[in-house]
Amino acid sequence: PSFTLVAIAREIWRIDPAKIRHIPNGVDCDLFGGPGDAASVPGFERRPGELIVGTLAPLRAEKNLHRLLRVFAKVEPARPVRLLIAGDGVERAGLEVEAERLGIADRVIFTGHVEQPEKIYPLMDVFAITSDTEQMPNTLIQAMAASLPVAGVDAGDIKANLSPQNREMVVDREDEKGLADFLVRVLNDDEFRSGLAAANRAHVAQNYGAETMFAAYGSLFDEFLNSSSRS
Repeated sequence: PSFTLVAIAREIWRIDPAKIRHIPNGVDCDLFGGPGDAASVPGFERRPGELIVGTLAPLRAEKNLHRLLRVFAKVEPARPVRLLIAGDGVERAGLEVEAERLGIADRVIFTGHVEQPEKIYPLMDVFAITSDTEQMPNTLIQAMAASLPVAGVDAGDIKANLSPQNREMVVDREDEKGLADFLVRVLNDDEFRSGLAAANRAHVAQNYGAETMFAAYGSLFDEFLNSSSRS
């Protein structure tokens, strides 16, 4: 599903390029474009005037949410902001300790396991992804389908999957200041934020809709069946 994996298949696994097809993941744009539900996060209530930076991920080391916490600690926007970390995993206890160490524990919400992610994204104003490694992250295209701007690092296909407008804002994985600066800008500028959100929504609907993925797989299977019947 990713350009990164295509390169690995060709250059490391040495698979014949004729046997490789790149078919990006697809997302149900209608489902993820629906309304959110604050009740899906027990105890969550948006405070007057505040903005929410959010992410959704299994809390594992390669997602590097410690990086996101450090970046968030550097962010001082003009309006109140909290960080919503949706998901669960072995890293949770360490992340909670890190939030305490950074002095931001009162502004970080850990949701635990999420059963219906489509209910979570609309609670966010900005989606953040700070992984060390990725392929084509489903959470990224889900967030785009939910009309969210993305604050991200250059891992896997993150940059390639974003709209051209948002793609320019992706930073190197180690550039925590650059990511913090972008977050401040996107949080402070409502027009900029909504412009990126609309661009991401349009981009994912045009390129990564579920029906587009189904059609690509259907075409691949038809090609295989036709070649098999001829042989």
